[in-house]
Amino acid sequence: MRSKTMSIEELQLNRVMLHYNRDCEGLSLGIAENMLALIKAGFPIINFEENIEDEREFDEAQTITRIDAFMESLGFDKLEE
Repeated sequence: MRSKTMSIEELQLNRVMLHYNRDCEGLSLGIAENMLALIKAGFPIINFEENIEDEREFDEAQTITRIDAFMESLGFDKLEE
């Protein structure tokens, strides 16, 4: 069965977080093009990278800092730990 591609309107997006898996090019195929289209359409975007096969390549602190800054730029308060 072939899956249906959904439009931005059907997904009812208002902000987007994109994940690049450096270990699997197939999973990340098209993400850059999707990101550019979403930016062009006016959606706030953040992306983060990691390698699912090698956790040493993931900088958790940097990723959390970037996500916090993205969420704050959208008007959300940082959650207290």
